[in-house]
Amino acid sequence: MLAFSISNNLLPSILAGILISGVVKALEASTSSCALLNRFPPPQLKTQSPASDPVLSRYLKDFTAAFDEFSGNSSLAGYNTSHTSFSIIIAHPNHNEQTTGGPIWQYHYTSEITDPRGTKDVTSDTRFRVGSVSKLITMVGVVKAGLHLDSSIVKYLPELKSKGHHTGMRKWEDVTVRSLGSHLAGVQRDFGWTELSAFDTSTKLPGRNVLYQNLGLPPLDDKEFPQCEFPPYYPQTCSEKQLLEIVSSQPPVVPPFSQPIYSNTAFALLAYAVERVKKTSFEKFLQKEVFAPLNMTRTSFSQKVKDSDGSIPPIPNSWGYDTAAQTPGGGLYSTSSDLAKLLLALLPSVQNKKPLFKPHPVAATKFLLPSSLVPSTNNFFLGAPWEIYRPEANHGGLTIYTKSGSLQAYSAQTVLIPEYDIVMSIVTSGDGIADLLLDKILRYLDDGKEKGFIVGGFGEIAKRETAENYDGVYVSWNKQLNSTIELQTDRGSASGGIIVSNWVSNGTNFLDTLAFIRGLGGAADIVARLYPVDLFGTVVDLAVAPTGKVRKEEWKLVVEIKEQPSTDTPESGQYRSHLDGVCFTFSLAELGGRWGDEALSRFVIFRSETHEKSNGTNLGREIIALEIPALRVVMKK
Repeated sequence: MLAFSISNNLLPSILAGILISGVVKALEASTSSCALLNRFPPPQLKTQSPASDPVLSRYLKDFTAAFDEFSGNSSLAGYNTSHTSFSIIIAHPNHNEQTTGGPIWQYHYTSEITDPRGTKDVTSDTRFRVGSVSKLITMVGVVKAGLHLDSSIVKYLPELKSKGHHTGMRKWEDVTVRSLGSHLAGVQRDFGWTELSAFDTSTKLPGRNVLYQNLGLPPLDDKEFPQCEFPPYYPQTCSEKQLLEIVSSQPPVVPPFSQPIYSNTAFALLAYAVERVKKTSFEKFLQKEVFAPLNMTRTSFSQKVKDSDGSIPPIPNSWGYDTAAQTPGGGLYSTSSDLAKLLLALLPSVQNKKPLFKPHPVAATKFLLPSSLVPSTNNFFLGAPWEIYRPEANHGGLTIYTKSGSLQAYSAQTVLIPEYDIVMSIVTSGDGIADLLLDKILRYLDDGKEKGFIVGGFGEIAKRETAENYDGVYVSWNKQLNSTIELQTDRGSASGGIIVSNWVSNGTNFLDTLAFIRGLGGAADIVARLYPVDLFGTVVDLAVAPTGKVRKEEWKLVVEIKEQPSTDTPESGQYRSHLDGVCFTFSLAELGGRWGDEALSRFVIFRSETHEKSNGTNLGREIIALEIPALRVVMKK
């Protein structure tokens, strides 16, 4: 029995009306339960050899066998294996402080036939053209240089202001750094080399090209064509002045921010902006501020890369082709190893400890935000410059950040999965198979069923480590309070998190209280879950802590209405909401009310940084206590 009441049950109605509007009630009734952004803390894998983990080792062994089987067999592989080489790395930061993190699995394949100029043995250090993965590196440089993502590009390139005969259709002041990086600026895709005359050199005058005039194109004066980066007629690199004049003279493709239109040209503008701010070439800036600190020793703009260092396919290719001013959008050379190093540095868990974007660490979080939807039958978003996916349920509802790239006979994929601290780098030469290889990894088949390496491997490890570290009973440090809480990792449902299975506050069943606040009957009507929210801090005055450093982690309590069996069948004729399958958990995270200006949903968990438990496989720091600030209670484990 609750210790307070108001006649006619008025208080629950008032609270429910305040805390749960009719809209939210409807959402809860019609939508799916799901997690906040992260269901569990990322796997720590605190061992000297993460790949030796019993869960991972099975997957990785089978992975190697599967790749061995199809890599040399074109009919099994789905591409021409005789002229296609590739290098793949799956990496994890490996939070064991005695190591720096790196590959937990890698696979390299050299095709039977190669260009004699290139390497005969592909490794993680073999260089490939990476195409538009260059955009990811360029955006890292933009953020590292301190450019404000939401500032107008005119702040950095003032000559664009009110320039060009199409200014009535577009104000460059409305074009931001973020819009350029996320294809929302309405800037033309390419310039120069995509002129049709570049593909037929039967005449020395591009405007008099007979082939295309016979196809209905009108004759033009040569001055109407780009005067730079237009091979073979005007092959010289565009100067900054020339390129700005070309871009500003063109009408917008679409209004800024109206819809995404892919643009390589936008990244040339971003590189110029960095050069203005840092007063050095973009290549030198990246070398000093990104490549050198991350030990990316084999990534460069240079077209003078040694042939013997590269994978060169025996088919027409872009090796050695000078992409000139368009290099920031698609012309870099790199390796699977270097790209993995960059991706590891971009993981939020690594940023919390070793921020790449000093003194603006929040920029790393902004860097991962989606900027727009893309017309798609899947959950597909664009970032700056991420291509972001929320795949179907068999991948556990993960958010997968990717950036793909291609340039004649080369392809690449970079992948970031923050929930599990996983990164992948894939580089290929020959057939453009980077996307195909990524799909083979994500859709790993086990016993003929699609289980997914990510969920089946890292997902299980995340659940196991969470249970080992956080599960158990916590008792009030103040013995005069009858307050306890029991936590149990949800290892079965898609919602995940840690379930609060029992909770007593000062002698009262507090799960009943939470249900009461929500206008429900009791604890049987709800499920209370804790989710991590990536907020960390250090404390030194916790009474229950052993001597030494204590780290605090913020968690959020989400109270769900327990799902009832559905009676909504095709035969029932009942109304089905357009929101079926949509998740509104974000709207519930602060819905539990406040007490003394503290949210009931706020939990703080304390982890000793000096009191380690060593069991041979897990060197994790010990969870020692949790605090519920609204209840003014600290409980020790």
